[in-house]
Amino acid sequence: MENEKNETMDNLIKTAEKAVKEFRKGHKELSDDVYSLIFSDIKRWSFPAKEKFCALWHKYEQEMIMLNNSTIIVTDDMIEETVKFRNDITHGNHRVLNSKITLTAHYLSGLIYCCILERIGLDREKNIILRFEGIYLQFLQNRANIHYKESIFILYF
Repeated sequence: MENEKNETMDNLIKTAEKAVKEFRKGHKELSDDVYSLIFSDIKRWSFPAKEKFCALWHKYEQEMIMLNNSTIIVTDDMIEETVKFRNDITHGNHRVLNSKITLTAHYLSGLIYCCILERIGLDREKNIILRFEGIYLQFLQNRANIHYKESIFILYF
């Protein structure tokens, strides 16, 4: 399913770039800088943050469950509520923070380490899951032991 969504987004980006190139041929009244800006904007098209976080959560769900030492099970709705909270406070709206958002943000912070460790070359399938008692779990557990107040920090990025 995720691959289909990514392919669809890639096709949309290619189609948009092609349409702008065709449009540009017949409309010279806009400067090259305008078209350059349009192309750079199109290259940054992406999925909404809530979809990205949900996809990452599901990708690393096994690791996140191992870190989740409470009875709370993080759901897509909780992730979406946390992202909405983050967006609201980032854009100047005031919201009351609740424990569900705090816990969700705390658990989402573990995703950062999953992504970093995979990006630096730790093969998740071969090394990370099979050798959980190693460095990977240690990184995640150290991060999970921070206070909830500190985990709000991720909401500001």
